[in-house]
Amino acid sequence: GLSRWDRHAFSNFTMASTAGGLADDDIYALLVRGNGELVIGNAQRGVTICRLPDVRPCRTLRKGNGLAVDSVVGTGRHREANLWTGLDTALSKPPSEKLQSFDDRHGVPGPGAYALLPEKSGDVWTAGYGGLGRIRLAAPYAPPAVDRWDAERGLPSSEVLDVLRDRRGRLWVGTARGLCRFDEARGRCDAIYGEEQGLSGSYVLDLFE
Repeated sequence: GLSRWDRHAFSNFTMASTAGGLADDDIYALLVRGNGELVIGNAQRGVTICRLPDVRPCRTLRKGNGLAVDSVVGTGRHREANLWTGLDTALSKPPSEKLQSFDDRHGVPGPGAYALLPEKSGDVWTAGYGGLGRIRLAAPYAPPAVDRWDAERGLPSSEVLDVLRDRRGRLWVGTARGLCRFDEARGRCDAIYGEEQGLSGSYVLDLFE
């Protein structure tokens, strides 16, 4: 389920308590949109979008709306407020609330997208089992341009778990074999950090500044 802290106590929400609001009690990702709506990534039932603070009414987007699969592991949005969802085997973006999906057939490293980093330019970085990807969108419903990097192209590992843009504009890539500071101009890591460089472990699951 879902819990909300109001500085005094927790309020808990489940499928049963919201009476048709939440679509799944197994939740992987949360995002609050600029319009105040809560976006919920469900383990098996797509994306649910709810009004706050009552977590109702809600609407749910699933494969019938264009999701490649119903297992959602991450969410993000870029400057145009487009919602991106990281899926178990792909990722999706809705031009409206009809979703447009991208996967390995479009060159996106996969399977799955652990983390997403939408940029102001409209590009989206993806982190997944198959490496690091950068998606540049074309016209709606047109195939995107995709750049990708993996262990054969200089990353510490092809299993990429997170990607972060820091306040100085540098790109950091967390992998299963260390942390990469990525040089976008050269398309490679200009520094790699692991246990020998002082990290407590080399499996870098999450990044935060």
